[in-house]
Amino acid sequence: SGLALKWYKTADNALVSMPVSPTVTTQYYAKCEQTLNNVTCVSAASSNVSVTVLNPAAPVATGATICAGGSATLTATGCSGSGLVLKWYKTSDNAEVMMPVSPTVTTQYYAKCEQTLNNVTCASAASGNVSVMVLNPSAPVATGATICVGGTATLTATGCVGTGLALKWYQTADNAAVSMPVSPTVNTQYYAKCEQTLNNVTCVSA
Repeated sequence: SGLALKWYKTADNALVSMPVSPTVTTQYYAKCEQTLNNVTCVSAASSNVSVTVLNPAAPVATGATICAGGSATLTATGCSGSGLVLKWYKTSDNAEVMMPVSPTVTTQYYAKCEQTLNNVTCASAASGNVSVMVLNPSAPVATGATICVGGTATLTATGCVGTGLALKWYQTADNAAVSMPVSPTVNTQYYAKCEQTLNNVTCVSA
């Protein structure tokens, strides 16, 4: 009869009310107070107990560049340690994705760091958005030429203009790369491909 449980913050012995909302891991202890006939007696303190605050930091993510049909395993730093797991999400719909990813068009992703302790899981803020850039150069449209024996021709092709794009020519018979102008002595066939290089990745058209 007359018993009341009182809680205190260990750091400064300040009386606190439940529930508590510490922003960092904090220790508390309890005492039992009994009041009877206007006399209050206080027990010894309980052992200290902690409210552990999980607060994983947002990871720092890195994007990637792939050729159409390829895949990429995105990476992020700042999510390593006990109970920490890196999770990836597609920016457009916030759907969780597993690595590697194989987008068919340039797609943005972000990462979060999740920490689980004592059956409680907390997620960090999202990293900045990063892109998996998909390079998919179109096949160029080539034009042939007619020359006299001993003459030269500079073949042309359209559809290979833009950032990082280069037109490459090949001899059909052996797929050997050739430079313009060409000087065949007999009727000869050639074809062109469009190569795109960005972020040290090179992709080739049909």
